[in-house]
Amino acid sequence: MDDDDIFTSENFNAANYISNQLRDINISQGTKKLQQFRQQLQAIDNESAEAIRKIVFSNYKEFIATSKEIAILERETYNLTSLLNEQKKLIENLIEHNDQDKMSTRSVSMNTLSGNQNNLVQVILQKMDGVARILNTQNDSIKILLHGEGILIDPDTHNQIHSIMLVLLTDKLLVGFPSTGGKYKYQFHASYQLSGLAAVNVKNRGEPENADASQKDRMFKLLVFPDQYYIMCNTVRLKKEWLEKIDSAKKEKLHESNLIRQNTIRGRRTSTAEFAAKLENKINERAGRLSLVPEDDSNNFIDNDDQVWLSELPNELEVIIGQRNFEQAVEMILEWKNTKCRDAEINSQLQACERKLVQILSDDIRYGALHGGPKAVRKNINLLTSLGRKTQAVDLYLKRRSGILRGNARDLQVSEEPLSYVKKLCSLFITDIMSVANESFNQPQYSLVIQWCSGELSLLLSLIRRHVIEVAPTMAVCAHTWRILINQCDKLVNIGLDLSFEINRLLIPSLKEAVTSNFGNILESIRLRVSEERWKMYSLESDTNLNRFLEEMTDLEMSIDWSVSPTHPACINITQNACHFAKSAYTVSRDFGLLDSPHIHKLGVNCIITLWKVFLNLLSSPDIPNNETSKIVHKTTCQFIVSQVLPLCENIFSYQLPSGEGILFQLVRINYPSLAGFLPEPETPRSGETSSIDDEGDFDDNNSDDVVDI
Repeated sequence: MDDDDIFTSENFNAANYISNQLRDINISQGTKKLQQFRQQLQAIDNESAEAIRKIVFSNYKEFIATSKEIAILERETYNLTSLLNEQKKLIENLIEHNDQDKMSTRSVSMNTLSGNQNNLVQVILQKMDGVARILNTQNDSIKILLHGEGILIDPDTHNQIHSIMLVLLTDKLLVGFPSTGGKYKYQFHASYQLSGLAAVNVKNRGEPENADASQKDRMFKLLVFPDQYYIMCNTVRLKKEWLEKIDSAKKEKLHESNLIRQNTIRGRRTSTAEFAAKLENKINERAGRLSLVPEDDSNNFIDNDDQVWLSELPNELEVIIGQRNFEQAVEMILEWKNTKCRDAEINSQLQACERKLVQILSDDIRYGALHGGPKAVRKNINLLTSLGRKTQAVDLYLKRRSGILRGNARDLQVSEEPLSYVKKLCSLFITDIMSVANESFNQPQYSLVIQWCSGELSLLLSLIRRHVIEVAPTMAVCAHTWRILINQCDKLVNIGLDLSFEINRLLIPSLKEAVTSNFGNILESIRLRVSEERWKMYSLESDTNLNRFLEEMTDLEMSIDWSVSPTHPACINITQNACHFAKSAYTVSRDFGLLDSPHIHKLGVNCIITLWKVFLNLLSSPDIPNNETSKIVHKTTCQFIVSQVLPLCENIFSYQLPSGEGILFQLVRINYPSLAGFLPEPETPRSGETSSIDDEGDFDDNNSDDVVDI
């Protein structure tokens, strides 16, 4: 390692370095070696000093700038220290005078907030004479909402009369007419309380011909009994602003007065009840017993203020209901009920108001006149619940959901693919039923919801029955329709809503009828082919057709490569009717396997047994042509049907007798012993088992080939 690297390394240790250099020096050569080592160190020192000098000279300007910046930084640090000391003193002073500073800050904020109102007052005082007394005597809660100038219009001719100035306050409206002289433009004319004032828009109908259309759009009418003013603003926007401001000021004033009155009544009623309770407790203590005053005794007391409020309440309720302020209306009705008024006339008026409110809320829920979707509907339901109409509200809500659901169902078109229609219909109804059931779970009116869900499911089943089951579908369509419906209804079972009884009640009869009709057609075709059986080879006419047919049978899990005739090209030693029966038996077993219902299971067993007995009778018949080819075809067909098709259908249908044996295996073993040798796993008949399946009562002895009607 170079000396420069050693000296500049972070782990350099001078003592270790010197000891390492002097380790190999002999005593005889000690002085000479020490001098050489000293000269070496001196040379390194000189080189280092020269390098430092060159670095300083080459970076002289940077050193000067850095030193200046350091000096500035030191000065700023000193100033910062001084500022921090001053801030510390200020904070200490603020802590000492905290109360005085809070009062000062509060007064400054109030002055800032009221500065805008003071400016408006000064502007109005400069324009209108005689209004200073009104504005200066108002309390802090009264504010100037809007002011402006307009033109007073004659209501008959719509001619301009003179200018007018309006000042809208929180509780009143000030009107000024033009001044006849002096420095003021307007003279105070009248002051109207907002409770006796109404601002109405002027319609563009029935005005004289000399009325300009632009003037009509800028006019509004002030109704102050017994007077009325037609006022034209400068712009349409200003007219709308006046109408909105006056309306909002009236609503705010009415709401404020109602709150004050209700709070006063509540406070007086509470104080009266407390006083009565204390008085009764003292009496009871003196008598040696402690009891509480019944609530009815304290609430039956109605003073004059309550009576006045109750007498005015019907009119106020009418106004509030007309403004669609339903929350406040419900609150006032509940307050009236708590007062337990004994005046029959007032009670009848308020009951009429309550019925009107309930009717409006009900109509909004029933006809969907609400803007805001489910939240608005839920709001009206909560209001009806507050009025004790929870059951009615839920019933109306469910009827509305039914209307929406029926409308969506009508929009679904019955396509040529019935299963697609069934999927869409089930998804639509089941999703809506689950939504309503989850919303109303654990509610007192859940019985209504269950009844509604049952009704909607009945509608779903009737639509499926009308458009799918009763239009002569195939057995495959019936089976897959049942599977889709059961899978969808399992979702209802998962949320605790088991409505399978509706399916069994409404769909099973039609489904049985459709399945029986389809199976009758299949059975008739099988019987027709059996009657025409001649035990001939099945010729496919070409090797291509043969290979295609073998692949088709392989897809059905039936391997018949072994039956290909070695002597006849493109032929198999199985009859064409047997191949047709194999496909039909496979399809019937598959479809009945999908119809997994206790109400259809016995029908499926009877149909499968009947179908197989028709063809097994053919296989066991001794009426076979006396030639070698027919015998080979008969034997190969028996082997194919009994050893392959029968176990496959048994496995697909998946039904076993209590003994554990399949119904088709037992059918062959007991009723057709000549074919039992072809079974893949032959079983020895049990001792004492001599009765056939026909003797078990599942079939009719007189007509065993017919489908048994269950």
